[in-house]
Order: sequence, then structure tokens, then C-alpha cells
Amino acid sequence: MSMSPQQFTLNIDRPRHQTMDNFVAGENGELITTLTQPSAGFRGLWIAGQRSSGKTHLLRGYCLQSAQPTTFIEAGAAADPDGDQRLMQAGSRVGDVVIDDVQELVGSEARERYLLSIYQRVFEEGSQLIVSADQPASAFGFAIADVASRMRSLEHFNIHPLNDQDKAQLLRRRADQRGYLLSEQVIHYWLTHGPRDVGQLLIDLDTLDRASLARQQRVSIPLLKEVLGY
Repeated sequence: MSMSPQQFTLNIDRPRHQTMDNFVAGENGELITTLTQPSAGFRGLWIAGQRSSGKTHLLRGYCLQSAQPTTFIEAGAAADPDGDQRLMQAGSRVGDVVIDDVQELVGSEARERYLLSIYQRVFEEGSQLIVSADQPASAFGFAIADVASRMRSLEHFNIHPLNDQDKAQLLRRRADQRGYLLSEQVIHYWLTHGPRDVGQLLIDLDTLDRASLARQQRVSIPLLKEVLGY
């Protein structure tokens, strides 16, 4: 594969809307600033957050805006037959390495050796290693002591969950990207009666979007009630 300004181990076209610009920061401004500022020399970041906290959005957004060759590894991808090969290759390619769900590599000595190789290459090259996990590195029992010390030495950030105001902003932005306006009344009803989980909110928005297009109706509270059952 020829090297290009951005090189990914997985296709990231599907969530094309996941950019740094449209990430709703909430209380995560310091993390966004760190990710968007250029770094002179090696930089290592460990981003911890629970499911639907926005970790994957941030990592994909970083990859899309990076001017450096970037290898993206989705360690939590189910049944990836080439997963180990991707890890091995990342230890020899030039440029940044971004690993989502790095906790999936912890505890396997073979995979931790790949991770150690990646760290050493990126460190010596002066590139960036950015990983995400559901907990801080200190919470994991690594199989290799050198990997534990290096991962725990990375600069750590915890993603703060979005409050209702932030969730409303997220829904407005996603609707705007689809070319329609979500009224304040719909958003208020939705956040009052619907789920609190951001991931489920976005799934429901896709469902509403399809129903609205199929019926040629604007998204309203009656349509929301009928389609989502809230």
C-alpha cells in the first residue's frame, strides 16, 4: 500500500460526520485543545471514557484532521482476522498511531509486545500515540511490565459526560447536517422522555430521520412518539 498523508488500517468513511469540528466538547475543552494543537516531538495520550462517551468520535476526528500519516486501529472490532497483522505493521510504519479500545490488547503477552513495539517506534520517531479505553491505564493488569510503565506514563484524560444542554446541541448539529431543523419543543420532549445514553440518542435520531424521509414529514413530537414510543 502506498503511503499517503493519511493512512488508516480500517475504513473510516462510514462515520464521515465524526470530525473534530462537530464534536460537542462540553467540559472536555482541555482535551480538544490538546488534540488539535501540533506537538513538537513525541506525544502520548490515554483517553478514558465509558461507552458512548465520544472516544471513537474524537479518535476518528483526530485522524481526519491530522497532517501526518496516521494508522488507525480499532482494537475492539469483533472477529478481525487481520488484527494482529495490523498491530505488527503499525510498529514499522511511519507516522502517528491511534488505537481505539486499547483495553482489548491488555493481558495478551503477544499483543502487548506489538503495543510495546508501536510505542518504541513512535517515541523514537517523535510521532504521536493516542489510545482510548474504558478506564485509566492504572486500572489494568498488564502482562508485560514495560508496557504497563509506558502506558501509565502517557498523559491521561477522562472524558466528561455530556449534560442535557450539550446533548441538545449534539442533536441540533446532527439534524442540521441532515438538512432539517429540530425544534426546541421536540428536543425538550425527547430529553425528558427518552434515553439518557448518547449512543442511543443518535441511533434514535437515525430512526427518526428515516421515518421523516419515508413519510415526507418534519420531525415532530407526534412522529417521535409514534416511531420511538416515548
